Amino acid sequence: MIYRDLYALLNKEPKIIHIASDTLALSQTYDIESSILGDKQYSCLFDMSKIQRDIPDFQNHIMIQEGLKMYLDYMEQHPEKKVKDETFDQWCDQVIDAYQKFIQEIKGHF
Repeated sequence: MIYRDLYALLNKEPKIIHIASDTLALSQTYDIESSILGDKQYSCLFDMSKIQRDIPDFQNHIMIQEGLKMYLDYMEQHPEKKVKDETFDQWCDQVIDAYQKFIQEIKGHF
């Protein structure tokens, strides 16, 4: 959902591909396993009940859309932070291509 919100602020439509973290962790090129397995493995909405229980006065003052807008504004003001990684982009494209070929190959076998 966060990517949809981010793309909406950019007036663009995301092309979302869902590939299991376990599949990505098989990479021999990148250490995806230690990078995303664990707390980043599952998409989720965060439960605020524990922080509200432990710190009753806690209030979230910035909604996600406002925070994303702040992020985009910051990145626009700091173009040096926009570092493009062509090698990683190519790797992602290769993973997506392989995944889509696999899906086409197994279609109809179940």
